[in-house]
Amino acid sequence: MELPSDVDTDGVEFSAGDTTYLLLSPVWDESYGFQTPIEISIAQDGHIFIADSAAHSIFVLEQDGDIASGFDDLHSIALGDEEITPIDVDIDQKMNVFFIDGSQRIYCWNQYWNDVGIDSLLVGSEWQKMDVLIDSLLSPHAFFDGENPDHNFSDQWFETEESKFSGISAPGDNSDFIYVTDTFHNRIIRIDFNRTYYLKLSTGKEVWAHEGHFGETVTEYGTGAGYVNQPLSIDVNKDGDIYYSQSGDFFNLHQIQPKTEGDYSIYPFAVEWEGNDIMDTTRFFYPEDIAVDQNRMVYVANTNAQEVQVFNSHGGFFKIAGV
Repeated sequence: MELPSDVDTDGVEFSAGDTTYLLLSPVWDESYGFQTPIEISIAQDGHIFIADSAAHSIFVLEQDGDIASGFDDLHSIALGDEEITPIDVDIDQKMNVFFIDGSQRIYCWNQYWNDVGIDSLLVGSEWQKMDVLIDSLLSPHAFFDGENPDHNFSDQWFETEESKFSGISAPGDNSDFIYVTDTFHNRIIRIDFNRTYYLKLSTGKEVWAHEGHFGETVTEYGTGAGYVNQPLSIDVNKDGDIYYSQSGDFFNLHQIQPKTEGDYSIYPFAVEWEGNDIMDTTRFFYPEDIAVDQNRMVYVANTNAQEVQVFNSHGGFFKIAGV
């Protein structure tokens, strides 16, 4: 279908339930600095974060499409002499901007701290202004590194330093953990927040800084529902349910639901998807991304078919939203 170039033109009619396609204004093109925009995420304040691997940047836009100010630290990101090539980005409720580059590392930059500033750190019983450390906390930095023995200590059954993260997602509440997909080990892992420094912000508010420590393997290799085989992307809905896409056998899309039993968490497959359209093994051609909205509608970027498919919360097909 040829898309209209403007609203209510070209004689294109859309019925109830169809998506209306609008020409973006302003146009998001190379004038924004985009080279290979690969992933997009929307923060709780409405800012739009776009990971661009070739530009070594995360571009941030306002909801009206204009370039947002105050995010220069996310342009041409480098740690020392190493340029970072972000492939996925997500933002949690604490305004931590997490991103990955396909390696065993997770990076972080906190928007709120940069907005208000860090005044000092608690050392012993005294607040001290440690400018070098404060600057490092305000800059993009490694939050988790699979090669760091302090970070991977609890990962006893896998070689965390060999991990290759392909997707990242933060829960929609104030949980002190995030999830990543690990393509090298064919698994999903939970990264827990571990307290490091106690900070006083310039507003007087006191908060903890964190680094990531391995929490647990959520699910691992297998070809059945709820297992992992060549994972591509991940998203977590407001209830904490985990959705992920993959290119391996046999099912391309999965939903698992964390449940606590005593001191342990289990992650069973969501039974409401069983037998529905979303589990059709012939439907998808390399579903490179998945997203879930507040109504539990599921959006799938069916990459090789150059379309976006939409499903209801039970996995029933709703419509094609983009072609």
